Amino acid sequence: MQRQICALMSSAVEPLQAAQNFARTSWLTYSKAVPGMRWLRVLSQFARSYSTEGHQMHAVKDVVVAIGANQGQRYQNFILALDLLQDRQCQVARYSRLYETAPAYVTDQDPFLNAAVLLRTYLPPEALLRTLKDVEAELGRKVKAKRWGPRPIDLDIIFYHGEAFSSSALQVPHPRWHERSFVLAPLADLLSHDELDTSAFSMRGATARSATQPFSYVNKQDLDKQCAALFDELQDSYSRQAARLKGQSQFLQDLREQFLQQQPTEGSISSNGNAESSDELAKRSSQLLSHAAPAILLQQVLSAMDKDDMSQQAGTAAESPAAVFEEMSEPGTIEMCGPGAAEGLCTVVNTEGDQHQLDRREIHEGLRLQLLAAKQHWDIWQARASAGVQSQGDVDIQCVLPLGDESAWAWEGRSHVMGILNITPDSFSDGGQYTSSHKAVEQARRLVAEGATMLDVGGQSTRPHALYIEPDEELRRVLPVIRALVEDDVLRATTPKVLISIDTFHAKVAAGAIEAGAHIVNDVSGGSLDPDMYSVVAKLGVPYIIMHMRGNPRTMQYSKHITYRDICAEVAGEVNERVQDAVAAGIKPWMIITDPGIGFSKTAQGCLELMAGLQRFRQELQPPLQKMPILAGPSRKRFLGNIIGSQTNEAKDRATAVAASVCVANSADIIRAHNAAAVRDALDVADAIRASMTPPSVYLHGYLSDTAR
Repeated sequence: MQRQICALMSSAVEPLQAAQNFARTSWLTYSKAVPGMRWLRVLSQFARSYSTEGHQMHAVKDVVVAIGANQGQRYQNFILALDLLQDRQCQVARYSRLYETAPAYVTDQDPFLNAAVLLRTYLPPEALLRTLKDVEAELGRKVKAKRWGPRPIDLDIIFYHGEAFSSSALQVPHPRWHERSFVLAPLADLLSHDELDTSAFSMRGATARSATQPFSYVNKQDLDKQCAALFDELQDSYSRQAARLKGQSQFLQDLREQFLQQQPTEGSISSNGNAESSDELAKRSSQLLSHAAPAILLQQVLSAMDKDDMSQQAGTAAESPAAVFEEMSEPGTIEMCGPGAAEGLCTVVNTEGDQHQLDRREIHEGLRLQLLAAKQHWDIWQARASAGVQSQGDVDIQCVLPLGDESAWAWEGRSHVMGILNITPDSFSDGGQYTSSHKAVEQARRLVAEGATMLDVGGQSTRPHALYIEPDEELRRVLPVIRALVEDDVLRATTPKVLISIDTFHAKVAAGAIEAGAHIVNDVSGGSLDPDMYSVVAKLGVPYIIMHMRGNPRTMQYSKHITYRDICAEVAGEVNERVQDAVAAGIKPWMIITDPGIGFSKTAQGCLELMAGLQRFRQELQPPLQKMPILAGPSRKRFLGNIIGSQTNEAKDRATAVAASVCVANSADIIRAHNAAAVRDALDVADAIRASMTPPSVYLHGYLSDTAR
């Protein structure tokens, strides 16, 4: 029912002054009066999301903005720009991958980072343009800078909701979007696999077109029923839950009085008994909002408290609402529906008052068609480049992952071997062999010489039924080894740069390892075993590997954890949920590597089905993860030994090479392996076969487009 009223709120065409005033007075007054009650600040911030900041309320629009930077800390400028846009009524709904590109037109300057984002905003085109220019200025871009010259940030509107717009200051679509490879490549990342399938959208065009037209009529009887049911529901919920909180806060008592006094009135309704005009509906919607907004906000927080089952807490009567809120479910977030909620847009607010947007709505149909055109242009560009034909605007371009130190890893173009370096006494195949820094460095050199481009350092065994160790003990094991690897002259001289990942599910260990010189966090739990992991990785600003696992290493093989109806779809779906949580905590999707978790919470048959179906796993992921690296780790797994009838490392290494080839043929990009030499040889063959199977029109310098996945 809340979503129904939010749909009415979203259709209002007048500024939502009632909610704005409420946010600036009642909520803020109470939050200032009781500074310790952080949950009031959370609610005040959410209430402000109903405010239009002085702008006229428009229907939410899907907008594509291209981002570029080649001055200063390029990636940090990206993050700052996106944060500033989020603060200015522009919610990021989708991200492209990140690209490093040679400069176009003016070539005597540093390479650029480029990307694109899908924004959802109420701002009309020229207001959005002013917002983008304000952000550029705040990050140091000069108004009269050299055209096509270096810049700390560049924000361009490429598409606006499938519409055309022209003025003296702005033209959309961008007049040169189809000429620039560094624009086309990111645009091609924004559509999901389903959205690339035109047959799946036979009914969406009419729906999307009607959604963009003014909402002129609504059935009066349905509207009255919805409103009456909504307020009955809100009042019943308030009465039931507020009784349990009686006496805890004068705020609740005051708000109850406000709510009971604000009963809805009939308003101005058409007399024909069937429908009302758009003007009448707008007036009625605004009127409903003025009554409902405080109650909806209150119900949301009370419902969240109710989920924590306050009746089972000791000393409930003496606890403050702030204390109750702090004890909410991990990682301390509450999902609240605001304008656009009926379309799938929700705000996640953590206990510090920070907001992140989760967007579950379908992309606008007109914009989807524009992005399909961009995808076709990108395919043509690749075909042209593979034939050696170039034109102005075509530049060298490679997909990259930033590494936290302003360097970037160009991962695409060939498969990679991640060499395993277990600093553990109890790992299943090499426990106790590399616990000293000297032996670990020797093994690392060997792995790199055999073809590994990544080293995965782990201090906690994750084999089934492994013993749990505390983070401090894990740090004691891994930090000396990581420091030794970083300082080793042989590894430092290796080209390309050898990347070090820390294999841990503890946020404290991840932070310590990155500080010691590691580049990537590899989390077998996908963030499920430490509520601080996502926020810590977001602050570290490094790539994050989200692996699929149910339970923990001691429980992951329980029957309930290894049962699937459709393993590829279910594993991808659960990974998508983890990714949503990670993004809500501030991790950018273009920093995420996914791992389906071969051997973790799967039977032997499930592992085989997953390796055979990696392409399906990829297709089920959200954009841009469908084109981001996938890591697979079949190395020396027991099910391989069972297949070949031997559990020796030598025998399982041969089986691993075959399994790795299958994974790469089915779109894996990174193979985690104990024996780098055997796997690297197999992957070279697999890469060559995959290249030969790719149509020449979509194969370029070893880069595979999504049509080859």
